[in-house]
Amino acid sequence: MSSSQQDRMQEAIQRLAQDIGRVEEYIRNLQQAANTLLSELEDIRLSREALERLKNYDDDEILFNLARRGHIYIPGKISSENKKVIAHIGGEYLMEMDIDQALKILIDKEGDIKNALNKVNQDMQEAVKLHQSLQQKLAQMIQSTQKG
Repeated sequence: MSSSQQDRMQEAIQRLAQDIGRVEEYIRNLQQAANTLLSELEDIRLSREALERLKNYDDDEILFNLARRGHIYIPGKISSENKKVIAHIGGEYLMEMDIDQALKILIDKEGDIKNALNKVNQDMQEAVKLHQSLQQKLAQMIQSTQKG
């Protein structure tokens, strides 16, 4: 292999290594997106459980959790004749509604998030296949330069 061919091969190897790096970064971003979606699904599950318990709650006094990990609570009272909640309905908007309506909103959100998670997982599988293909191509190119 001539010197100019070796130079071109080295440049091709460098470009391919850069492409592999970009695919690896893309995979990391997809993993982060999947983790965020999984966390959101867990939050929705916990919210649904809380609403189901509240729906069947008979006592009028309750401790409301103000922190995600239960570090701070505030005492409150629930009116048995008016069990309403304020739910996030999208964007910056909240709306007062009954528990069944809030549960429906959470179920719909859960479905949307599961669909998004499936899409992210499909994209990740494709990216991993591309990464493997590029790795094999790089190995072949390096092997051919060592033979030449």
